[in-house]
Amino acid sequence: MNKLKGLFNLELKKTIRTPIIMFFSILAPQFFIYIQSSLSEEVIMNGQSIPSIDYSFPMFLYLAVIVVGIGNVGVGMSYNRLIKFFTRLKVSNVRAIDFIVANFFVQLSIAVLSTLLLFLSSILVLDMSLEGRNWTIFFLVFFLVWIMTYLIGIVLANIVKDAKTSQSVSLIVYFFLIFFSGVTYPIELMPELLQKISKLLPTYYGLRILQEAWYINGNIDTTHLIIVIGSTVILFVISLKIFKFD
Repeated sequence: MNKLKGLFNLELKKTIRTPIIMFFSILAPQFFIYIQSSLSEEVIMNGQSIPSIDYSFPMFLYLAVIVVGIGNVGVGMSYNRLIKFFTRLKVSNVRAIDFIVANFFVQLSIAVLSTLLLFLSSILVLDMSLEGRNWTIFFLVFFLVWIMTYLIGIVLANIVKDAKTSQSVSLIVYFFLIFFSGVTYPIELMPELLQKISKLLPTYYGLRILQEAWYINGNIDTTHLIIVIGSTVILFVISLKIFKFD
């Protein structure tokens, strides 16, 4: 337990000392949701009119999750491999599972903090209503989407043998997903070709079930949910096979 606590504190300090991650995971969603909600009062989604803030909230919530789960995990772990950080941990008798557990909860803590701050600003500044929400479904979906996104980061950090190349791959895929997942620009407004590309990505369906859990009273499209669960299982299996603690 003391070992996990020490690793948790170490990973937390490393994350806090990375200003760009803290900015994009906490401040950027605040900025984007204010801009998006200021552009219009209502948005047409699946043939129904919903308040702009209800459309924007899950969108920029998932932006924070992707920044932490893919940006910080994928790029961060690649960098750890590059500087032989894992090798030093192994010398200190730290197991891979100890590091993964500590890192998982540190990144989850940052994602939850960003979510809480986004909740507060959306309620206090943008008058977001909390009525009619299925909170149990929403938080279960949030946790599922978080796990899937975190596993994408793990896979990106380890899919290439060379650590430096892995870091470059993680950065490229990270920015690709930021755009094509619809967390910075609504997918519905993209050209048809780009929408088709988006629908090939697991993060597209992660955003979709977050949106459905938030403003359609927890009525989640079964196909979307199955795709996210299936993607999570596949990513977990791949992570077990390719994780490099060296």
